[in-house]
Amino acid sequence: MAARDGARQDTMIISNLGELMCPATRRNFLRTLLAGGTAILLPSVLTGCGDDNGVEPRQTTGLSFDLRTDGGIFRIVDLLELLEAFYYTEVVRSSNFSVFFSPEEQELFIDLRDAEIMHREFVREVLGAMKVPDVTMGSINTDRLSVLLSSRDNIIKTARNFEHTGVSGLNGASKFLSDRRNLQVTRNFATVEGRHAAALLDIPLARGGIVGNTDFAGDLVVDANGLDVKVEANDARGIFFRVASIGLLKAGTLAEPPVTNPPNPDKGAPTPSFPPPIF
Repeated sequence: MAARDGARQDTMIISNLGELMCPATRRNFLRTLLAGGTAILLPSVLTGCGDDNGVEPRQTTGLSFDLRTDGGIFRIVDLLELLEAFYYTEVVRSSNFSVFFSPEEQELFIDLRDAEIMHREFVREVLGAMKVPDVTMGSINTDRLSVLLSSRDNIIKTARNFEHTGVSGLNGASKFLSDRRNLQVTRNFATVEGRHAAALLDIPLARGGIVGNTDFAGDLVVDANGLDVKVEANDARGIFFRVASIGLLKAGTLAEPPVTNPPNPDKGAPTPSFPPPIF
């Protein structure tokens, strides 16, 4: 990490992906943003990322979530952000990326990738020891990933699925949070994910095709009452199975449906304190 000549001290420049993997750098990254500063990601940050960090990938099995606490709810947010960041990274570096998408559409997916990586780092830094294992290391169903990346249609539909899952899950979970600062974070995350979903609905499934302008009213987006869809945090077959149904994770990575009794502020484990929203 280096500062450019004349750069303000509240500007953080990250030139290497490895820097974001360093806990000290991640802390500085968050402090800079929370203080109203600027974090600049150079183009080289998100290129050439491989699994050469000396850690042997291994499959994570039986991952479970206790949605009675704020921490448990944010653990499933952590899982979704891990998968979104991984998926968009794979989309951008796939061999057909420039074949399937126009330059303007490529810019959209690059922006999606960058935003989800920042969301991932934010959630994992705040959760600390409560964060989920990195399921992208050894638990990805590579055959399924190949299918998802095999066509423009598949890529866009999968991206829409991720974003709609995120928005509906955050909509449903927010009312169960006991710390209002956590609610601020989920509201801001839901807003960003909603904008992602809107942008993805604004591009056609076929290159050069016509945008389906009524897609915004689909069952995954708007319910029968004309309201934004939400998946209740106390619905054992809600957000948990939506994440699983995408198919990116190997069988057995996720445990049985999570414990989902509505939280009681007077019971259960202490919840982490989240800083004010930054996105």
